[in-house]
Amino acid sequence: MVAFRSPILGICLLLTIAVAANSSETSSLVMQKRTPTIAVLPFSDNNQSASHQSYGQVVAAMFGTHLRNETNFIVVEKGSNSKTEVTLTGSVSVVGGLIQIDTRLISTATGDVTVAEYAQIPQNGDLRATVSKLSKSIEDKYLRQWMGDLQVSVFPVEGEVYLNDQFMGKSNLTNPLRLNNLLEGKYALRVLAGGYENYEQAVLVNSRTLREIQVSLQSLPGSLKIESEPNGADVFVNEQKIGETPLSLDSIIPGDYAITMQKNDFKMHSQIAKVQSGQLLEIKAILEVVPGQTFIQSSPTNALVFIHKKFMGTTPLLLENVTPGILPISLKMQGYSDYNGDIKILPGKKNEINAELKRQTGKFTLVSAQRDLSVKIEGEKELSLNA
Repeated sequence: MVAFRSPILGICLLLTIAVAANSSETSSLVMQKRTPTIAVLPFSDNNQSASHQSYGQVVAAMFGTHLRNETNFIVVEKGSNSKTEVTLTGSVSVVGGLIQIDTRLISTATGDVTVAEYAQIPQNGDLRATVSKLSKSIEDKYLRQWMGDLQVSVFPVEGEVYLNDQFMGKSNLTNPLRLNNLLEGKYALRVLAGGYENYEQAVLVNSRTLREIQVSLQSLPGSLKIESEPNGADVFVNEQKIGETPLSLDSIIPGDYAITMQKNDFKMHSQIAKVQSGQLLEIKAILEVVPGQTFIQSSPTNALVFIHKKFMGTTPLLLENVTPGILPISLKMQGYSDYNGDIKILPGKKNEINAELKRQTGKFTLVSAQRDLSVKIEGEKELSLNA
């Protein structure tokens, strides 16, 4: 494999090395963000109807599950040695056929109620869905003070945006991706697009601020495979000779390239190669042989010329753009013997033929009853006969 090198290619390689170094740094990043600890205390049953159904115990257990699986809280079991930042407690009542849930999020350090939420649903309603919604609302209100926003714009093409390996959406310059309510901390940002290098970066999100990032994607190099029939043609890329066919070129910056193939005795072949990011472009040229010429003369002139039994004209005759090779030729003229032979046509060369036609000969018989008869035959030589 032969790599096509140019000043532009060198720049591409330097950018690739820089991106690789940045990726290495990002891969070692340990994601850091605020993860508060929470303990879920038993909920009280405020009346007999709630106590009869053990709603307080059921609701507390549901909060423990949803806070653990759907929020950024780290749920700590009651009685463990781990320190908790906040505790969640509340009460459940059944009034008029409705389940009423009151929750309080209490700061362990100060004892203050930092968040209070309320919901009511019919007894045959979806209790678990309501607890899930309350869990997210409690998280949003409590952690909002430590949340910031991130906006990512990608060019020159649209890219897929991942944050900590989770797909977040697509982005481009016209429609940047806005990610709201991210907990402050470090995140691993990754952007993918077909035909472009993967982009990775460590992103720090601060609370109550908008972090804007523009991602410039670097296109992947393309490759080019050049063949000709026959092989052995000199290959020029943008007027620079780089080898002979067959030829494979790697690490080519995407773009348009002028490809020229040259071989002795064959016409030059030229075309534009459109190399695309991350793709292999194959070019195969069937080279045309340079035609030759033949000049056909005869003595006498005006003989009919046939090549491959096809009438071509009368002598003297110049035939141009003749395909090289051995061609059978015939010259015909009334009263003369046919001339047959072969013409050897060479690429780009002029062949000449001088054909000497011979008169036809035969027998002449004269029978006469008269005596002293004189016969004269005219031709190249005069012949007189006396009988």
